Amino acid sequence: VAFVGLMVPHLVRRFVGSDYRAVIPASMVGGALFMLLADVLARTLIAPSEVPIGIIFAIVGVPFFIWCARREATGLD
Repeated sequence: VAFVGLMVPHLVRRFVGSDYRAVIPASMVGGALFMLLADVLARTLIAPSEVPIGIIFAIVGVPFFIWCARREATGLD
């Protein structure tokens, strides 16, 4: 779940700019939507049982942080 607090503001900043008057509310909405999407996926991927939501976050979060690390290493900010 910690991925959400680190990942969503980075993504939101790409769309709304760096003004925190827009980033903070957009991050709240984006984080809630991401949590909702992850919960729906966790409940419906294997219908009678549930996938732990942490697995969904890891599947999305790890590639995102690898992308961020590579982008900063090459200086393409």
